[in-house]
Amino acid sequence: MTEAGWVDQGDGRYTFRPSGRTITTTARPSTHENVGLTTATVTTAENRTVPSPDDESVNGMLRRLIFLKAALKSAEGEAKTYKAEIKELDERIRLEWAEDNINSAGIDGKTAYLYPVYHVEKLEGVTTDDIREAMEASGLDYMVKPSYSAQSLTAYLKELREHGDEPPAPLAAVVKLVPSTEIRLRDAGSRAATVTR
Repeated sequence: MTEAGWVDQGDGRYTFRPSGRTITTTARPSTHENVGLTTATVTTAENRTVPSPDDESVNGMLRRLIFLKAALKSAEGEAKTYKAEIKELDERIRLEWAEDNINSAGIDGKTAYLYPVYHVEKLEGVTTDDIREAMEASGLDYMVKPSYSAQSLTAYLKELREHGDEPPAPLAAVVKLVPSTEIRLRDAGSRAATVTR
């Protein structure tokens, strides 16, 4: 393994080799042991130059942290945009399938199919406080925090439905379980595209 240290490339560039890895910088190396004035970078598969994950100097780690936080923020923005488009396409496809009485279809090596999902919907005029009070009156205090967990409430109501039981009266007066569907995907193997009605 190569010993850690700077190597002058002779063209104004220096290479730092920590633990056998190579970091290239266009800045003159600092004489301080913690090399913090460099701009060590790596090139990604997408041919982007980004701060190196191997630069263990404080400034190098700070640059990497700043880069990662910016990349994460950008990815979250993209994810939000993708989720909005996914929701719109899902709704449009389900409407088309409902008109043609279709439950699934195969395309591009995937099978798209309707999958049952549930969500809780407030009855008209009901507030979050009404639901919280109804849950407490129904013995579901463990689901109540400052608000209530919609996911836990949905799971509870779904379980009651699956067992043929009715929700407690105070709860039934403020919410109902609403069945719905969403499109999910799975690998279809090598089968040809099919439409199931």
